[in-house]
Amino acid sequence: MRIRTRVRGALGLFGDGVGRLDDEDLELAQALVHVASVAIINEKSAADLETVNTQLQRALDSRVVLEQAKGIVANAGEVNVRDAFVLLRHYARDHGRKLTDVAAEVVSRDLRSTTVLEHARARLS
Repeated sequence: MRIRTRVRGALGLFGDGVGRLDDEDLELAQALVHVASVAIINEKSAADLETVNTQLQRALDSRVVLEQAKGIVANAGEVNVRDAFVLLRHYARDHGRKLTDVAAEVVSRDLRSTTVLEHARARLS
């Protein structure tokens, strides 16, 4: 089973008697192998596409949450958005946390933006 130059597998043909297949049976077998090869490639492509789409959606979702958290911290601390990002990043690193988790907690109000700002002030002291 080959697609272009890549071998994808093999197909065994078995019968109830010993002997060779005639030309017509060989052509039919080869056609079935082509169909099976295309089906395997299409299934793998669909699975790969679904994985990529899931990963992209997860990245987009976490980016949206991060942008929201930056806005919340920027507003609360009266700092620009770039500085708010730095404060969030420092808080996450200093607490051994993922930035996306810290951002999600700020957005859900499980982590107060003032806590992030107080941490930044304490770092400067």
